[in-house]
Amino acid sequence: MKKNKHANMLYTGDCLYVMNGINTDTIDLIYLDPPFNSKRIYEAPIGSKAAGISFNDMWTWKDVDTEYLDEMIEKYPFMVQFIQTVGKIHGNGMKAYLTYMAQRILVMKRILKPTGSFYLHCDPTASHYLKIICDRLFGKSNFKSEIVWKRSNPKNDSKGLGNNNDRILWYVMSKKYKWNKQYGEYDEKYIKKSYRYKDVDGRLFRPGPLDAKSLAGGGYEYEWNGRYHLWRVPKETMKELHDNNRIYYSSKGLANRKLYLDEAKGVPLQATWDDIMYVKGDEDLGYPTQKPLALMHRIIKQSSEEGDIILDPFCGGATTCVAAQQLNRNFIGIDISEKSPKFLIDRLQQDGGLFNDFGHSSQFPKRTDVKIVKKSGNVKEALYKKQKGKCNGCNEDFGIKNFEIDHIIPRDKNGPDCIENYQLLCGHCNRVKGNRPMAYLTMRIKKVNEAMNFKVSFDSGFE
Repeated sequence: MKKNKHANMLYTGDCLYVMNGINTDTIDLIYLDPPFNSKRIYEAPIGSKAAGISFNDMWTWKDVDTEYLDEMIEKYPFMVQFIQTVGKIHGNGMKAYLTYMAQRILVMKRILKPTGSFYLHCDPTASHYLKIICDRLFGKSNFKSEIVWKRSNPKNDSKGLGNNNDRILWYVMSKKYKWNKQYGEYDEKYIKKSYRYKDVDGRLFRPGPLDAKSLAGGGYEYEWNGRYHLWRVPKETMKELHDNNRIYYSSKGLANRKLYLDEAKGVPLQATWDDIMYVKGDEDLGYPTQKPLALMHRIIKQSSEEGDIILDPFCGGATTCVAAQQLNRNFIGIDISEKSPKFLIDRLQQDGGLFNDFGHSSQFPKRTDVKIVKKSGNVKEALYKKQKGKCNGCNEDFGIKNFEIDHIIPRDKNGPDCIENYQLLCGHCNRVKGNRPMAYLTMRIKKVNEAMNFKVSFDSGFE
């Protein structure tokens, strides 16, 4: 298998701009544990391995450029209206948070393979709003489950119910998604009740029916152990089970298959996970919001195969990266904190096992699945034809000589030098836009038009 050039890499920077440099349909599994908009400041305790690392989970509208909301209007107008409505209910903090998340999830969808899965870890603060956004972006038919993770023991909250669980929203890209069924351990009460028989070698087992009377599809009729019966298996198989001491005979002589406890897979996982406890002991590194390795092992095993690429765009304490490497997967970790890389690298080297083959960079990766082309006359002519001779900003026709080639996503935001990211703007629009996303220019033009319409309406009142 050819290794992806970004695999086993840690990137420092805004995950949006890092992901802009990852090829389309590249990632097998994305797990993200972003800020929850909890209105708290998280700091690692002094003396812990993560000491000095902190992040502010209190959002204001200045944290998100207003033009990003306009950038989604063309393709997802109703989602934008939804975010704006939530902002009116909860204020600009929630509006900013949802806008920030929506734009990044859009890019995550682009880089996921058709067989990929998306796991968004959140809490009740905004989980219901995030689900509506994900329903729109991935399609509600691709929603698989809302996993409820009981992250701690019961809490003693004198003013309400103890909040001891998180939500993990699971989406897939298509019906071809990867799925490996996982099992949890049996409850002790169930074991005592069901596996109450002991074989000669001391192994616990429970009887499993071999008769086929209750089966709609019928079975095999023959005599066994003095009973002419309808059995689930042919006589040859029954003899083989008998010879291998795999049959338990009841007091009435009815044959039952021996189902051994040590061969049982366990209880098929449900949507409530209460068997993985919070981080404690030697695993606790003091990192704010650190998640247990067992949680990540389960998600990675469930939705990926060995050799796959796992992306965590808010990798923080590197739990996802460590778990991926332990399970023979590749990883891409991204974190915006400049203090995180040393902690992440130390943990990967100490806790992950054989971590010699990974790197760290604060430089954005570059896509290789788009054709890189330089700005030239041929490109300008192609764009002029595509835009029907109109400026992509003000929609005016100034003639091809008066147009300038511009990046839709700026280069310093990791926008590629490709025809898909080029546009023609008139000189005025290009100056107004500057080194900003195209949506900034759209917003400015919209405000100018609204002001002009108001002036016309105002002046007409005096005619």
